[in-house]
Amino acid sequence: MGNPQTVSSVPARAARLSRTQISAAFKRAGRKRGIEAEAERFREVFRAEYAHQPNSAEVW
Repeated sequence: MGNPQTVSSVPARAARLSRTQISAAFKRAGRKRGIEAEAERFREVFRAEYAHQPNSAEVW
């Protein structure tokens, strides 16, 4: 299974990924089923507060 997190390893950048961008990453990784649901789940995780570090700790 592919991992859209490889699209952006920095949490702040991952949080800005759209559902379409995450879905495209799954498709490039060869996923066929459940793409939309997984993309929405990943999007929620990427945007959750616990997924981030203070700005001084996140490297751009």
